[in-house]
Amino acid sequence: MFCCGKRKVLVASLVLAFAAQTTLVYSDNIGRDFAPLSESAMHGQQLWRDNNCQSCHQVYGFGGFLGPDLTNVGARLGQARLTAVLREGAGQMPGFEFSTQEIDALGNYFAALDATGVAQPVAPTDQPPAKVFETVVKTAMSHSSLDGDAYAGWQRVQGSACIGCHLPNWRSVYRAPDLSEVANRLDDGALHAALSGAQSGRGMPKVALASADRQQMVSFLRWLAENRGVVSDAYWQTQGRSLGDLIGAPWFEYK
Repeated sequence: MFCCGKRKVLVASLVLAFAAQTTLVYSDNIGRDFAPLSESAMHGQQLWRDNNCQSCHQVYGFGGFLGPDLTNVGARLGQARLTAVLREGAGQMPGFEFSTQEIDALGNYFAALDATGVAQPVAPTDQPPAKVFETVVKTAMSHSSLDGDAYAGWQRVQGSACIGCHLPNWRSVYRAPDLSEVANRLDDGALHAALSGAQSGRGMPKVALASADRQQMVSFLRWLAENRGVVSDAYWQTQGRSLGDLIGAPWFEYK
């Protein structure tokens, strides 16, 4: 009787553990926080399935291998090229008698897929800090041009050793302040003091800069702080990101 009771407790515990695990798995929101497909994109998804596109093409690396992965085709093909490929075919791909509405639906479906990430994980690249800094600033400059003083300050940062300690992100091995946000914390007087070496006791070496040179660097730091969002986005794009893994796949592809 005692052994039977222990067996019942064990079975009950296993059942409860299974129920708890099942609840946690199916209530997890990972991969389910994508925007729902529009009515047109849902039509495109159905066309994709009805025409057995997955037998030749992949989405997120799953499907056939006769044709390319189409997860991000929405970013590669314009409407005219998409229409031509779908109706006339390309290479081994046959043409289809799709209506304009159906082509629009497929285009909307591809656009929805493209917005969720990339088809294959991108291998992280660890570029030299100076190269990363140059890239992110150039990207930010395409959104907001530097004035004369700020541009001169940017050139001085490029030609100095600042980036050896300061990075426009949190990865500085010297725990030096983030250049893209330092101007949000310090006023002009404190920035001039740091650039003149007045804070050398805190690890900042003396920098032989004239007052006008320091002002140019301060102008650049002010511009950099104002464009911190663009700088941050560009940094992560430059460093590389691992996107498109299965756990992040949109729920509507595996419903």
